[in-house]
Amino acid sequence: MITKAASGDTEHQVTSVPDSDQWEGLGTRVLSAAVLGCVVIALVYVGGLAFIVTVVVAAVLMAYEWTKISGEDQPAYFLGGLALVVGTAVALVGSGMNTAAVSVGLAGALLLAVLAALQKRPYSWPALGVLYVGIPCASLVWLRGTDTVGMMVIFWSFSVVWATDIGAYAIGKTVGGPRLAPRISPKKTWSGLIGGTLCGTTAGAVVAWITELAPIETLALLSFALTFAAHGGDLVESAFKRRFNVKDSSNLIPGHGGILDRVDGLFFVWPAMVGAQFLHGEGFLPWVAR
Repeated sequence: MITKAASGDTEHQVTSVPDSDQWEGLGTRVLSAAVLGCVVIALVYVGGLAFIVTVVVAAVLMAYEWTKISGEDQPAYFLGGLALVVGTAVALVGSGMNTAAVSVGLAGALLLAVLAALQKRPYSWPALGVLYVGIPCASLVWLRGTDTVGMMVIFWSFSVVWATDIGAYAIGKTVGGPRLAPRISPKKTWSGLIGGTLCGTTAGAVVAWITELAPIETLALLSFALTFAAHGGDLVESAFKRRFNVKDSSNLIPGHGGILDRVDGLFFVWPAMVGAQFLHGEGFLPWVAR
C-alpha cells in the first residue's frame, strides 16, 4: 500500500530546528539497512547467475513500485509490460547481449507509450519507467561483470553512496539549518548536502586506497563527483513522489519504504559510471580496461 505524504505549510518552511523526535524510527532503519546491506554485499561477492537473477527480480519489483506510484488505476498490462521489458533488458545485459538489451528497452518504452496514448492516458510515465528502472539495473549488471575488478567497483560505488546517505542524514539532522529544496524534499538541508559530500568523498578515497582500483586521487575526484549524482538521484525521486503526493514507493523495506526509496542515489551513480567510460574511452577508469 502506498502511504500518502503529509501536507501543510510547515513542510515549506525555509529553516529547520532539530526536534526531540528527529531520530524517531532510526533503530528500524539501521537494522533493516544492516540486514539488507549484508545480503546485497554477499550477492555482489558471489556474482554470476545468482546476482543477475536477483537484479532481475528487484527490477521487476521496482517496476511494480513505479506503476503504483504513478497511478493506482493503471491497467494490469502496464505493470506486466513494464516488468517484462525491464526484466528482459537486464537479463540480456547479464548474458552479454547489450545491443539486444538496448533494442528491447527502447522498443518496449515506445510500445507502452503508444498503448497509453491510445487509451488517452499519460504516455510519458510508462515509457519513463522503463528508462528509470532499466538503465540503472542494466548498468549495475554490466559494471559487476564476471571478475574481481567488477566486484570491487560495485563495492566502491556502495561506499560512496552509502556514506553520502548516512552523512547527509546524520549531519543534516544534527546541524539542521536552511532547507536545500523545500518544495521537493522539505527535510533535506544544505548542511546535509555538504556533510554527505564530505563523507562520500572520504569513503570513496579510502576504498580506492584499500583496493588499489586506480590512483587514489583519481577515484577521490570521481567519488566527489558521484556524491552529487547520489544527491541528485535522491532529489529526483523525491520530486517524482511529490508529483503524485506519495511518501514511499512501497512498504517492502521496514523503515525505508520501497526498493526505489533505498536505491535512488545508486540509480544515478551507476549510469554515471557507465557514461564515464564512453566519455573518457580507454584509460585510468578501473571498469574501462576490462
